Amino acid sequence: MLQLNLSYTTCFLQEPVADYICCMPLSLVDLCLSGTQVYSTQIMIRALTRLTHLEHLRVNGLATINDDALDKILSVMGCRLKTLEMNGYITVGSLTDRSIEHIVNYCPLLEELSLNLLSFTSTLDSLLQLFGTPKRALQLRSVSLSSFRNINEQVLWSLVENCLNLKELELSGIPFVHDALISSLKHCKKLSHLNIKGCKQVTDSSICDLLGVCKFISLVLSGCFHLTDRSILAMAHTQPFLEEIYISGCIRISPAAVRYLQDNTIRRLYIDHKIPNAIPDALMARNLDTGLFEQVK
Repeated sequence: MLQLNLSYTTCFLQEPVADYICCMPLSLVDLCLSGTQVYSTQIMIRALTRLTHLEHLRVNGLATINDDALDKILSVMGCRLKTLEMNGYITVGSLTDRSIEHIVNYCPLLEELSLNLLSFTSTLDSLLQLFGTPKRALQLRSVSLSSFRNINEQVLWSLVENCLNLKELELSGIPFVHDALISSLKHCKKLSHLNIKGCKQVTDSSICDLLGVCKFISLVLSGCFHLTDRSILAMAHTQPFLEEIYISGCIRISPAAVRYLQDNTIRRLYIDHKIPNAIPDALMARNLDTGLFEQVK
């Protein structure tokens, strides 16, 4: 067996049955334990550290994992991990920046790192070492860091400047995400999935910069209320492979521009565009002199 998903399993809460989780096949390469409830932290540590071939680990929102437990787990198996997904620990409140240090120290081969909703208080300073090491930064294909309110802005700059092979990036809900940062992503020419939901400082300027370089499959721009039809019309001319776009709450984007996008991209394009407070009489058109899309006044 190479892959196993035991998400949201509750039977391991009972002491007689809890040890059964330590009987998972040693051949496992990919394991998902998201939301799985286990009787004790020690059992969880024992169950994971015996898996000598594991490369992809997803342990989202587990009450049995804390900073010390993660230290013991990653010190044994971190050297093999290519994927580490640890989302949703704000509901548990058991992880701090110490856990980020363990990830950086023990996981040199990471290609995918997801820490969404890990903690509202973490600064993620330790990730400067990960993103600042050229070999490790270039290995990364997917990074998700949503809702870190206190993140060190230098961590974000190190990410966008050094992780040039990124294909997927999620920075939703981070207040420091602005145009200069997003424009720097144009160096990540392989980027195909971007989620900056709720990043209220982002405008057409940086989005259009990216659209001229990257070929996107998925864009999540919901809540970026400064965006206008200019971005949508630019997508229509530069993104033939776009499959899904989320722009709910973007009140300056008109239904007419969305229909134009649908007409100029692949037929299976999914669009989520709910605008309860749309700006009336907003109309964008191409300026034939400059080639830019501008609001008609």
